[in-house]
Amino acid sequence: MWMLVVCSQVILQLCRQVQFVEELVETQELQCVIIALTSLWDQCSSSWRRQVSRVLRAVSAAQVPNTVPVAVSVFSFVKDSYPINPALFEEFENNDGYAVLQTIMDFSSVKDLLCLIASFTLFGKAELKVALCVNNPQPPGFKFDPALTKGSTVKNLRAFKIIQASFLRSGSALTCSQILRTVQMIWSWDKANFFLLEWTLQCLAQFAECVWQKPATVHRLFFELVEMVVFHLSYIPHDTLKKVQAMLKEGSSQAFSMATLECFHGLVMRSGLLSEVLIDGGLMELLLVELRRRAKILRKAGITGEDCERQLTTNMLNVVSALAMRSVRNTACIRDLGMIPYIKIFLNDEQFRSPALCILEQLSEMNPEEYMSTAIGALCSSTENELRFKLDVLQSILKVLDNPNSWNAFRTAGGFNGLLSIVVDMEGALLEQPLGVWASVSHSSLMELLLLTLHVVALVVHLHPVNAHFFHTTGHYEKLAEALLQLGCFHDSVHMKADVATECRSGQRNYRQFVDVAESSGSPLPKTLFSCEHTILHPGAVKVMMILVPHIYFPSDPQMSAELQLAVTGHVQSMVKSEQNRQIMCESGLLVTLLTHCKSILSNSGHLLHLPVVRILEKLASQSIDHKCLRAFRTQIMQRKHVHIHKVLRIQKSIFGGITLVLNHLLWTSPKSRIPIPLHRIISLVSMTSPRSFRPHKVSVSPSFAEFDMTDSGYGCLFLPSLATVKGVSADCISTGGTSNCRGFPPSAGLSFSCWFLISRFSSACDSHPVRLLTVVRHMSRAEQQYCCLSVSISASDGCLVISTEEEPYQFLGDDSACIHLRFKCSKQLMPGQWHHLVVAMAKDIKKSCKVSAYLNGEVIGTSKMRYIQPFPGQCIAMDASAVIDVCGIIGTPPIWKQHAALIWRVGPAYLFEEVLSADSVEIMYAQGTKYIGNYLALDVQGRLIPPERISFGINPAVFTVTTVAEIRDQYNEVDCRLIAKEMGITSRDNSTPVFLARNISQHLSGTARTIGAALVGRFAVRTFTSNSAATSFQYVGGPAVVLSLVAMASDDGSLYASIKVLLSILDTNQVMRREMKRINGYKLFAFLLKMKAHLISSRTFQLILAIVGAMELTTGCIYIHDLTALQDILCDFEVWQKAPESLDLSVLNHFVEILKSSSGDPQNAETMHSLDLMAKLLFLLQDPSVTHRKVTVICTIVKYLLQGHFSTADVRRHGKIIMFEALFLTYILCLYFCLALSQTPARTVWIRNQLLEVLSSLIICDSPLPNNNQEEVFLTLGSDWFLLFLQGHTHSSTVLLIIRLLIHFLSNQSILTKFRDGVSPGTLVESMEMPQDVIGHLGLHSWSFECLSCTCPGFTVLPRLLLSHISSPQIYGAFAALLMGKIDCFTCYFHFSKKPVTGTEGSWEVQYPGSVMQFLCLLHSLFPRDPLFLRNVAQSGNGEGRTVGESPVARLSHPARKQVCDFIRILLMDSLINIPAKDHNHPFIQLLEFSPDGVCQEQKQSFQSELLEFLMDIIHMTGQEDGQSTHVARDGTVILHISFFSKMLVEKLYTGMFVVDPENLLVFVAEQIAVVSVYYLRDYSCCKIKYILV
Repeated sequence: MWMLVVCSQVILQLCRQVQFVEELVETQELQCVIIALTSLWDQCSSSWRRQVSRVLRAVSAAQVPNTVPVAVSVFSFVKDSYPINPALFEEFENNDGYAVLQTIMDFSSVKDLLCLIASFTLFGKAELKVALCVNNPQPPGFKFDPALTKGSTVKNLRAFKIIQASFLRSGSALTCSQILRTVQMIWSWDKANFFLLEWTLQCLAQFAECVWQKPATVHRLFFELVEMVVFHLSYIPHDTLKKVQAMLKEGSSQAFSMATLECFHGLVMRSGLLSEVLIDGGLMELLLVELRRRAKILRKAGITGEDCERQLTTNMLNVVSALAMRSVRNTACIRDLGMIPYIKIFLNDEQFRSPALCILEQLSEMNPEEYMSTAIGALCSSTENELRFKLDVLQSILKVLDNPNSWNAFRTAGGFNGLLSIVVDMEGALLEQPLGVWASVSHSSLMELLLLTLHVVALVVHLHPVNAHFFHTTGHYEKLAEALLQLGCFHDSVHMKADVATECRSGQRNYRQFVDVAESSGSPLPKTLFSCEHTILHPGAVKVMMILVPHIYFPSDPQMSAELQLAVTGHVQSMVKSEQNRQIMCESGLLVTLLTHCKSILSNSGHLLHLPVVRILEKLASQSIDHKCLRAFRTQIMQRKHVHIHKVLRIQKSIFGGITLVLNHLLWTSPKSRIPIPLHRIISLVSMTSPRSFRPHKVSVSPSFAEFDMTDSGYGCLFLPSLATVKGVSADCISTGGTSNCRGFPPSAGLSFSCWFLISRFSSACDSHPVRLLTVVRHMSRAEQQYCCLSVSISASDGCLVISTEEEPYQFLGDDSACIHLRFKCSKQLMPGQWHHLVVAMAKDIKKSCKVSAYLNGEVIGTSKMRYIQPFPGQCIAMDASAVIDVCGIIGTPPIWKQHAALIWRVGPAYLFEEVLSADSVEIMYAQGTKYIGNYLALDVQGRLIPPERISFGINPAVFTVTTVAEIRDQYNEVDCRLIAKEMGITSRDNSTPVFLARNISQHLSGTARTIGAALVGRFAVRTFTSNSAATSFQYVGGPAVVLSLVAMASDDGSLYASIKVLLSILDTNQVMRREMKRINGYKLFAFLLKMKAHLISSRTFQLILAIVGAMELTTGCIYIHDLTALQDILCDFEVWQKAPESLDLSVLNHFVEILKSSSGDPQNAETMHSLDLMAKLLFLLQDPSVTHRKVTVICTIVKYLLQGHFSTADVRRHGKIIMFEALFLTYILCLYFCLALSQTPARTVWIRNQLLEVLSSLIICDSPLPNNNQEEVFLTLGSDWFLLFLQGHTHSSTVLLIIRLLIHFLSNQSILTKFRDGVSPGTLVESMEMPQDVIGHLGLHSWSFECLSCTCPGFTVLPRLLLSHISSPQIYGAFAALLMGKIDCFTCYFHFSKKPVTGTEGSWEVQYPGSVMQFLCLLHSLFPRDPLFLRNVAQSGNGEGRTVGESPVARLSHPARKQVCDFIRILLMDSLINIPAKDHNHPFIQLLEFSPDGVCQEQKQSFQSELLEFLMDIIHMTGQEDGQSTHVARDGTVILHISFFSKMLVEKLYTGMFVVDPENLLVFVAEQIAVVSVYYLRDYSCCKIKYILV
């Protein structure tokens, strides 16, 4: 205790010094002293209280300037004691403590004191009660509930009034700031505190009245309080804001105005309601008036004052822009007050530009055209050095473009031109050392401006198809490329050195690597420019790239230049790998770009970029190339001063109907200037013209089409408005669509739908998106629902063709499983990536049903019956008289059936006929192929397939126009305009959205109304392609003559092959070119050129020629001749092939064999080749001395097939003449001039002749011979004398055998045999030959007819005489033996073979063969007994007929055959003696005895009859001998009668002197026969007598 006393005394003594007290107070040591004095004692200790009081009184007694801390410390006892006992606080109030605090606050204000006073506001016995009075609008989150306070609410308003009054009276920035922070602290204790104080004391409103007088720092704190109230308490202090606005309007304090505007900007940006409150308070008008004033000053003086003034202006603009952003009404207010021109003035100042642009950006919400015109105008009027200005405006435009409404405005305001002007103004800015203004601008800034400009262009083009279409069609891509070329970073193309190019290719970086380098270098290049889609979305950008590529060159780094050029071209080349991208680039006109801007690259084969650019060109041209581009490419190919294509070949008609080739400057002007076309250029043409598929041409060549990709958007279709219109009887005044009067629906007889389609990718099983080929939708006026009445689709689940005529509501996709469908299976025929032709024919029956036939690729896939389309839509059974039914067609998936799927398919030409197509008509339509454009009215068929009035529509994407719905309304009608606009989702007044309208190519035909065409509906999911193949374009740049000139200028095998390949491709894919080729006699010209280039023709070239001829078919295995003219002019011109290497002449002949063999029984090929007179040409080839055996064999094979396939007597006659020519004419010439014997004919001639005879034999003697009537025609055409001509003695034995074989076969025909037996006329075939008369006469002298004096000789009379010269050939006997089995007439010929003089030995064939002959004659006699003709021939042989000239009688009688003939006669006589009754002159003995051949002398006749009588005497004598003894017992009555008959004849011949015999022998024979007869009669008499006795 004593220590406390001592310490207190010390302090008291020190307090007498003012310096000590000031230091004690300022360093807050006073508080430490008090704490030290009271630390060990209880607060209620009297000693403690006494010592502390003494110290405090001493401090207060000291006269120091700052005693506030002392007061705070003292009053802290009041604050701290209140929670324990409020007595001290009550004493404070009762002793007017607030006045003391107020007095202290008037002189000084410290944070602790304010905190003390703030704590006093919480002391009180009762809660403050206020009424909830909210009359003005408040935010949705505002809520005040005193019952939910936390206990820290204000209860003591007197204490708060001290704070409030101090703020109102104070001018100190520190004091005011501390007061405001204290107020903020009080409000933070409980949200209710603000409302308790505001609604009782209106503290914030009172602060607002005087805050403008305070320093600037206080302004900011005040507005922080305002923001706290608004954002944290969700309350809008309307009175405060009004007072603030009033102060702002007065403008008494610039700093206050700036702070106010900053606060308002923040408030408005975060609360839309506050913006309305401020607007209602007149803030907008206030600011706009002031801004107008400042803008005028800025425009006139060009200065904006001090920094404070500039900042104030900036704040005003910020607030206005914020207000504009909050409400379109505010923006309208700005525009209505005419502030837009003044806002534009602020754009020129960089400080004001951002809020000014923001205001203008908000203007674009209500009037994008005005904004765009302002922004674009500002860009165009800016100078070159205003780089920042351009960047800011471009950034603003980029923001505005997020609004779709601004896309059209950008275009209409000339945005593209404005942005291009920026690039144009940057001319020379990217030079290595820029000049002028650009020298002071950093490269990064220039690149930022350039890339931002390009980014804006790319964004506008990408976001809006209308802009993309406009940018492409107006040539802005080309303009952009030209502007980029002037930047200074591109140079004229420089040809790289070989070493640089080689080094570049070895270490080349690709496009992706260069992009990575650009990204890593911190380039501000937008990411969208880096991305590369699989499908090219903006082909114009690729065009720009290809324009710039030739100019990429850095003189300081040639290798880098080459690498970058190769990288870019390689990237473009990779992009056009897919067919889709190629077609897209063709549609965009990249071909024109390449031919125009890459001309030097294409013309220089050594250029670094030549190969990739040519590959790009080839890939594009393989899809489509128009005649202009082809002409430009052709000009580059043939760009030689010495080549004049129009002088290459000129064809003139001669008087004989052939052609005369006048070759003026055929290839070049002189041998020294021979610079042929490089091979690689012709190969480029090959790549352009060659089909990309092995399928038949009619399905491999792509037509013009519309493609629908269901992957992205899920829909895409061709919409056909007003397919038909049905009007009620009183609905004439109602306007309709279409072209003229109404067309009814459904057709009464039936209908047919035809289309070409291709499915690139089928829908997956989960997607189940069908291929909707046709959907017919109709709607009756005054009805809400539309109905589908006909649908033709391909199911996604099983690939079946689904046809439905059910009336289904046209609405969003639903469950259609209950609908009745007709399904035809066709999944096996549907091949991905192949064009298919579908025809659905519906033939209406008498009832409500119809017969449906479906055809796929010309073949029927199903036929069935189903219900026909009902007359009225939906459930209607009748039609209102004033109603109208609109019928529309849809090909594809409309937006209402939107469904994302993997399906991608294309549709080509499509037709709808009000006629039921037959199967033949469908086949004819399919045969026209995919490229046919027309209505099938001018086909080369009998009659018309379809009457013109029955054609409802014909849609071909190749016939189209790009229009708008507004133009459709103007050109056609309002109805179609509205229907198309509705389907496309645009207004009917739209005049900017491009509409692809495939015209109805049947629109001009006679008949009722038709649809105007098909509008393409879709955005990114659809595209169109106009097919224009190189083969088609060739017909507009000279036709086949151009390609023939390539053939004419070919200098080696490769160029010839490539040229012919081009010719093949264009002829194979373009029927018009084939017709033109025929018209100009191009095939003959081609054959002439081949004759000139014969040494260059190889096997592979020959295969192409065969394909041109059209006699090759790789798919069916059969070869059919498609082009008769080409076959005749090329392959049948054998002069072309005679000098060709690799035995191509033989290959041609073998190909003819294949053609004739492959027809498999069909004579079409043979008939066709016969019409070419091929027989004569082939037979003429046989006269060539150099013809080989192999070639002769092939020629004979061809001749055989020709005669088999198409029988013609003219060919037979020609064939016979050439054989006869080989046999006689050549022999005659040799004999005439060289005196050679006829037997010395060369072996080659004999072999050729035999080959020709073998051909004739193969037609007659084979498994399938010619019919009998044709065989008879052959024989009569050749004539009997033709066969006998080759049987002369000098004829080679092999020829004789072939002739004999033929003759025998012909003679087996009874009709031919009769004619031959009756007689043959000599020289029948010879007389028809066109040869000199002396030659014909000579041949007649040497013919077989030299022994026949009459004009006609019996065939079997002449034949034996000719055969005598060939009797040594055993085969002849076999041939005649086969004939003799049925033809006895030939016995004389056969017997005369034995008349040849014997020259062999006794055991030789010539000696022994007559016996074999006689054995055969015996067999023959047994088959034909007692045949008179046979007997006459025997008698003729026995009389010595056929005796060789000069042969002696002794030699004739001693011939071995003589004995055999006599033995055969004995056999005949023996047989007749035993088996034949002796009654009449038909007895064989009489016939043998009495027959006398012509020309036989009396002596020979007497000798033969005597010999014959002696034979019979010997036979009778032998029959009467038995064991060497004469007997007469064995003889019966028949023999007796023959003996009597013979004796009678014997006597007669004795009397006539014809029987010369030894008298003794005669008497003995007569005596014996008398005795025999006597015995016989005696025995007969005895027998008769015995019989009589017995009876």
